Amino acid sequence: MDDTIKSLKDELDEMKKKYIGEQRKNELKYNKNLNSINQIFTSTVCSIFEKMKTENNNTEVDGIINATLNQLAILNNEKSTYLTH
Repeated sequence: MDDTIKSLKDELDEMKKKYIGEQRKNELKYNKNLNSINQIFTSTVCSIFEKMKTENNNTEVDGIINATLNQLAILNNEKSTYLTH
């Protein structure tokens, strides 16, 4: 009886380890995808603003670029907070 319990406990421990490993892999994949999305979005938005800057009032567009970068910093901070919980 003790051998059966020990065997089941060992099997459960192994399943827990596999689960934790899979969870870590999923978190890494999520972080990688989220970072890629952020980079694509940010570079696209900044490219658009830079193009607008050459065609419009530079000061006005600079304000928009700075506001966008501030929002990105807030999003990155929130992402960090979310991922640490």
